[in-house]
Amino acid sequence: MSEDDRLTPEERKARKNAREALYRARPEVKARMKAKQAEYRARPEVKARQAAYRARADYKAANRARQAKYRGRPENKARIKAFKAEYEARPDRWARRTATLYGLSVEEFQALLAAGCVAGIIADGNRCKGRLEIDHDHSCCNRARSCGGCVRGALCSKHNTSLAGYEQSVSWAGKYLARYQAKQEGGRS
Repeated sequence: MSEDDRLTPEERKARKNAREALYRARPEVKARMKAKQAEYRARPEVKARQAAYRARADYKAANRARQAKYRGRPENKARIKAFKAEYEARPDRWARRTATLYGLSVEEFQALLAAGCVAGIIADGNRCKGRLEIDHDHSCCNRARSCGGCVRGALCSKHNTSLAGYEQSVSWAGKYLARYQAKQEGGRS
């Protein structure tokens, strides 16, 4: 009678799991698994499926609840506060990260911020509120990062939010008016 025959099913499963863990801990196996996973996630149908799943309201609500629970724990509050303090103490990290996000060099990004809110400069009486944000054409780059060519300038958060609302209303208003005109022209003939 072998040693495996004397083990209970739970012990056999635990032994098998331990062997698999040792195998997966090997660097060459880790690298191979990581490459295979990256190849799988790069497939368009997988990206589309993931995007559709992340867009679901229940996923977003569960994610927000999970984040709130994490941020509510005292040990995590201290960790988050320390991270924010360290991050704000090094503005070069923030500038580099944000510039990369918008496809700009750090110098271009800092020049945009130094110029100030473009809307505040154009309309003297319109007061700016909030921190400066980079404004770009969302119809150009339909992804998380910008190409850099569609960056229009820096706006305060008040003007950036207003502009986004205006762009959305113009989009539906244009479609509505075009539909109405087509209806009018169709009725006249």
